[in-house]
Amino acid sequence: MKEQALAAITGHGPLLPFAAFLLLGAVIFAVASRLARAADTIADTTGLGRAWIGVILLGASTSLPEITTDINAALLDVPDIGVGDLMGSTLANMLILALLDLVYAKESILHKVAVNHAVVGLLAIALTMIAGIAIATGGFGRVELGSWLGGDESAVTEDRHRIRDPKHFLHPMTDEQHRHIPAA
Repeated sequence: MKEQALAAITGHGPLLPFAAFLLLGAVIFAVASRLARAADTIADTTGLGRAWIGVILLGASTSLPEITTDINAALLDVPDIGVGDLMGSTLANMLILALLDLVYAKESILHKVAVNHAVVGLLAIALTMIAGIAIATGGFGRVELGSWLGGDESAVTEDRHRIRDPKHFLHPMTDEQHRHIPAA
């Protein structure tokens, strides 16, 4: 108990990261309402339309925390955090849309939005499906940055040995385990 209290006070326990998580979440919540109003003003001022400003400008700006989280997850070599963030965010956003459509008092939100959103929605479904297939099969290959920067490596290397057996979905193999699988 003493060790846990000391860890919490010194910032080595879960208390400080949890408090930071809650505080930063509150800041994002407070800023988001202003962001939506600003996007509406930009749409009216520029004449580009709310659908395009919502998809491009608002979508990009609200994705900045995810981009930062996922870059840091990659740098820290914790890809499950990054992928979990992206997939969880997609799932949460669709849940929010469904719930708002159910409880919006005037009429169905989905009946009021521009038809252009159907194309964006279908594209999002397709990209999520491609990502899911890539996760399930171990990916589609890698693009080596060295080749783009003038190195001798081939532009795309195949990673056929990473195709996973369905029994490994619950217990994915580590990179070290993948290296010991013979090539087909």
